[in-house]
Amino acid sequence: MEANNSLDVMKLLGYIQFFLAPLLTFAVSIIYFLFSPKSQPLLVRLLASAHGAVIAIIFFLSLTLSNLVEPSPNFGKPFFIFYLALLALIVASLFLFKGRKIIHGLQVINLLGLVWTYFIGGMAITGVWL
Repeated sequence: MEANNSLDVMKLLGYIQFFLAPLLTFAVSIIYFLFSPKSQPLLVRLLASAHGAVIAIIFFLSLTLSNLVEPSPNFGKPFFIFYLALLALIVASLFLFKGRKIIHGLQVINLLGLVWTYFIGGMAITGVWL
């Protein structure tokens, strides 16, 4: 019975390891959007809060693509360019977001999620797993 419980815990830890970062980054985007002043144009509010959602999308997209097409080291460079674009979205939000500045502290979660996305997503699309 204990072996079964231990297996369940390992499965749960595996799910958390893979999915916690993108879910947290998506939550950061929601918080940014909710705390953006309603006086800002909707497009600006969306752009200022897009960073976490896009990190989550890139994470899941890289895992999905690795199952749909043959992973290749050739995908590493385009993936890195997406990574730089995600960094640019984070920087843009620092200028576009006009809500409470303390919300920017959530960018720590985004940066950690971005590192995790680059690590796991990069391995998934290149096929080079540790």
